[in-house]
Amino acid sequence: MQSSPFCPQIAFNLKGLSKDAARKALEEAGFKPHGTTPGGYEKWYAPDGSRVQIRPDGEVVRTDPKTEGYRPRIGPDGNRTDLHNTGETLQIEED
Repeated sequence: MQSSPFCPQIAFNLKGLSKDAARKALEEAGFKPHGTTPGGYEKWYAPDGSRVQIRPDGEVVRTDPKTEGYRPRIGPDGNRTDLHNTGETLQIEED
């Protein structure tokens, strides 16, 4: 897969971090919080249009800006991927 031409700061791994630590890492990388969807997904946007979403189960979904009608998925290494789940999951505390 090719390297993403967007958002070089997206190439860091959040796997195993707590939600608070992941939020801090995203903010330090220039991402801004954009609320939570009705389904519980936390949305984070970078200035170039790249996005990171954190699912309620802790799965991290990264996407490049929309091109050709869709947002290509990005792995934790910053490269485009065809994988639906890259294995990047946060450590979620049980209530």
